[in-house]
Formats: sequence, structure tokens, C-alpha cells
Amino acid sequence: MNDDERRKLSETLKNASPDVLAEIVREAESFLAEQLKSGLSADQRAINVAIILAAVLAAIVGGSATLVAVGKAFEWHLIGIGPLVGCLVFALIFAMRAARPTSFSYCGNNPTNWVTDIRDQRPLHESMAGQAAIYAQGIRSNIKCLDEAHDSLKFALRAATAGVLIFTFVEFIIVCSLVAKNGLSF
Repeated sequence: MNDDERRKLSETLKNASPDVLAEIVREAESFLAEQLKSGLSADQRAINVAIILAAVLAAIVGGSATLVAVGKAFEWHLIGIGPLVGCLVFALIFAMRAARPTSFSYCGNNPTNWVTDIRDQRPLHESMAGQAAIYAQGIRSNIKCLDEAHDSLKFALRAATAGVLIFTFVEFIIVCSLVAKNGLSF
């Protein structure tokens, strides 16, 4: 919602009765408060996913480096580890993108924002209509912010899942071929 749309909404809301306008403002404040809770939960999920991905990546890279350092042969397994690490790094980037700081609209108002209304002697009803329109603009902005974070986290989870599935498939093929090569049976 741009400023012109916000001003038009404010003009429309001025036509509401005082009781209706008070309810509109109350519901908008409630909606903004719930969006904040949702945003904080989404941030926490994204941070947790990023921490888990970073720990798994550290274990995989560290374990692989240790095996190489002690001379263990696992060349064929690198075929699966490469895509797994690539997908997990990609997932970590998008999880961190989902958790990055963003701007967010809150309910309430800074008292300094009332100076113009007081100076111009605007009726409370008109000021409340303007506040409701500001809330509507904030709600729309918050929805966009939450949707972007959700999309990033969904992408991170899909990338991590793809990496694990590719790794599992490659390892299954490697184990099956080694079993067949060595004449072993399950």
C-alpha cells in the first residue's frame, strides 16, 4: 500500500461511526500484535534451522577432512558428499536470509506523531481514521516481509532435503556396487 492508497483509506474510514472506527483500530492493533508473534516465531525457526545446518556441515566437512588426513580411502563416497555439502550450504544461505533483520510495523504510535494533529486541531475521529490507515499499510508491509522469510525458509528446507536424498541415493548405489563387486550378499 502506497501513501496515496493510505490517504484514500483514511478518507473512507472517516465516514465510519466512532464505535465502528474504534473497533477497526482495535482489530488492526490486534492483527499487528499477532503478526509480530508470527514474525518472531518465524525468525526463531529460521535461526534454529541455520544452526542445525551449520553444525551438520561442520561435522561433515570436519569428518571428511579427518578421514583424508589419516589416509582413509573413501573416494567414491565423495560423489555423494559433494552434492550434500553443496545443497546444505545453499540451504544455510537461505535459512540465514530468512532470519536476517528486517523492518516491521508495530501497533501503537510515537507521541511525537500526534503533534501535527494537535497543531491542526484535527478531531479525534479523523486522527483515528488516519491511524487505522497507517495500521493497514503496516499490516500489508508485514505480510510481504513474512512471506519473503517463509519462502526463503521453505527453499532452505527443500535444498537440505534434496541434498540428503541425493546423498542417500548415491551411497545406496555405491554400497550395492561394492557388495556386488566383492560377492557379498545382504
